[in-house]
Amino acid sequence: MPVAHRSFDRFLPVFCIFIYVAAATLGAFTGGAWGAIGIGGAVALFLGLSAAEGKAALPQRGCAFFTLTVLWVWGAELPFSSHVAVSLAMWLRLASIFLPLLLLSSKRLQTVAFSRAFVPTIALAMGIGAVCLGGELISGGFLLHLLKKPTASLTEYNRGMAHMVILSFPIFAGLWQAGKKKQVALLALALLFPASLTDSHTAKLALFVGAVCTGVAFYRPLWVQRGLAGGTIVLMGWPFYAQRIFLAVRNDLDRLHDSFRHRLEIWDYLSYRIAERPVWGWGLGTTHMLDYTKPHGNLYRFATQAAPHAHNFIVQVWVETGLVGLAVVLIFLLWILRRILSLNPSLRPFALGGFAAALTVSLFGFDFWTDALWAAFALSAFVFGMLQQGLERGDDFIRA
Repeated sequence: MPVAHRSFDRFLPVFCIFIYVAAATLGAFTGGAWGAIGIGGAVALFLGLSAAEGKAALPQRGCAFFTLTVLWVWGAELPFSSHVAVSLAMWLRLASIFLPLLLLSSKRLQTVAFSRAFVPTIALAMGIGAVCLGGELISGGFLLHLLKKPTASLTEYNRGMAHMVILSFPIFAGLWQAGKKKQVALLALALLFPASLTDSHTAKLALFVGAVCTGVAFYRPLWVQRGLAGGTIVLMGWPFYAQRIFLAVRNDLDRLHDSFRHRLEIWDYLSYRIAERPVWGWGLGTTHMLDYTKPHGNLYRFATQAAPHAHNFIVQVWVETGLVGLAVVLIFLLWILRRILSLNPSLRPFALGGFAAALTVSLFGFDFWTDALWAAFALSAFVFGMLQQGLERGDDFIRA
């Protein structure tokens, strides 16, 4: 084995731990940092390992196929966009997010990057990050107001909390597989601390839904997998469910929570824009340019201008890329659920819970096209991949 290769085999796991420690601590406070951490880390790991081994650490074929297919389909839709220049810029942006993160699907990279110290170290970092975030929330945002401005809202911590929830499931899986059940309980308590204080209802719901799915999947994994698959298919009609809800409660809108009412108003008017161009959509990145006044603009309190984000990935994908783009996304999600069944049985419950948590965040998160959100997805999947590779080498390999 070349000297450069041997030295990098020792360095890469340490660098991988550094990436995840940054995500679990800094990322808890600054949700936007996940994009730079995930994309930058993926590129650095790929280039380093490829240079050391003298050949590219290629991503998995299935992941590469779906990623390239999505980009191809959305690229082919560009001529149908209502604003071609805007859609082209968004397509290039998504390519710059998806392609680097795709590198994390490499089995070789997952194998070399893993070490026995990874899971306990990241669990400790995540626990510290969660406790510190909880303290910041109790203080009313002392650091936030000190570093930004006194009027800054605690909602700026919502994204970091939601992303940390997504990453927690593979860490729970690693702790459980290593027999560290007390640490599982301690990390769960640490996460519940800021979750109980955050304004992010999305993070709370994602943690709850993911935990329930994980618990049930210990006994009935196929039920959970099929339930999530069926639920995902049913959810594709979300825009029109929201439209019906809005019409049903239009006389009692003031009773709704402000954040939910705002989302409901956005989903309502976007559902009508979807109906106007259902097949090809209006074009990538055009959500913020669509008419919000018809047909119920006079009833809206919060949607008084075109929404910059759809606050729901199904609404956003459908209104921008139409049924064609939505179909590709649905197939991809169902493929992921199918792949989860190929994981080691001890990892499946946590992977199903992580899928449910990520789906929940995507249903209520503000923008589906953010590098930070996709980095959270990719970093979580990478840990499951590392754990799977470790288990294939022997159960004792992942025990610290």
